[in-house]
Amino acid sequence: RELETEDHLENAESRYEKRWYQKEIDRHAKKLKQQEVARITALVERAMAADPRLIQERKRLIEEKERKQREREEEALNKKKREEEARIAEERRVEEEKKRKAEEKLQKEKEKKMFRKCKQAFRRYVSEALKELLEREHALEDEVDLICNELDRLQLTGFNEKLDSKSAPEVVSL
Repeated sequence: RELETEDHLENAESRYEKRWYQKEIDRHAKKLKQQEVARITALVERAMAADPRLIQERKRLIEEKERKQREREEEALNKKKREEEARIAEERRVEEEKKRKAEEKLQKEKEKKMFRKCKQAFRRYVSEALKELLEREHALEDEVDLICNELDRLQLTGFNEKLDSKSAPEVVSL
């Protein structure tokens, strides 16, 4: 066939006809080349599909890809779990802090109440002692306020216990 087209090319009457024949030859050559490349590609693909080394390598790559995917999923799950645990721990810490502050506040209130009762008891002992002695001096009342402000609850409680067993003149003398 190529010989026929070359003969036609040589025997062409005009240059337009020669060009047309040359284009036909080039088109036919291109088509043959594409067919040959496709045939060789098919042979290579069949050979690669049957090669046990390549099959093993493909399996290894697939397994590695799946392993990496599992690791990423596990890491994401672990990260989410750690964040959740941290959030729960923070909530617990905040809750415990609130409880602790509430308990401290309650304890302070109890302490104030007890201190107030001790002051009242001390004032009562002193006023009873002053009534018995019929001495109501303002100076002693001011001293009672000063003593109440200076002593803490435990000292005042101890002082009250001492005063409980004393008589009126002893209370005033203390």
